[in-house]
Amino acid sequence: PQLPLVLGGHSMGSFIALGTAEQHGDALSGLVMCASDYHPGAYYRLMSLPILFERMRRGKRNPSPLIHKLTFGTWATQVPDPTTDFDWLSSNAEEVKRYIDDPLCGFDCSTETWVQLVTAMRRIQSISGLSELPENLPVLLLGGEQDPMSDNGKGMMALEKVLHAMEQPLTTHFWPEGRHEILNDHCRDEVHQAITEWLGSL
Repeated sequence: PQLPLVLGGHSMGSFIALGTAEQHGDALSGLVMCASDYHPGAYYRLMSLPILFERMRRGKRNPSPLIHKLTFGTWATQVPDPTTDFDWLSSNAEEVKRYIDDPLCGFDCSTETWVQLVTAMRRIQSISGLSELPENLPVLLLGGEQDPMSDNGKGMMALEKVLHAMEQPLTTHFWPEGRHEILNDHCRDEVHQAITEWLGSL
């Protein structure tokens, strides 16, 4: 009971962690968001249009090739000389192969999952949602500047700017060559060290 409780999440998990901290942040000693992103509400309203259309067209439980093309398919083309559809995850070819070979990785989400995610993101990343974070909750933001999911780090830097404007206690580390899976990229040791040092400061 005396140990600090820190909640961390990567990618979609970072959005869930942020939403949880907004609702239950008083129970936390820190929040870690890795490979995250940020957009204003208008972006999610626009993004919801094709997703809602695809849910109506394909059904709630089925994936959508169009949504895949707009997300994972687009990210796959935004790294130099890709040899697989998942090189955007890491510049470490061995880690990419492990991901591809794992039957639990790489599946397409249902249209309903996308609808719920975008709906939640619009609320979680709103100013009213972010204002629910406890004002003294330390936040650690980590990411790679070659991450296509966050527009090569721009989305994470936008989140940094918003949290800084709200005077949230914030520590950031961005790796210039890091892609989406910075915990499984060539910068992993530096990432682990940054997390360890930050946890030790709580």
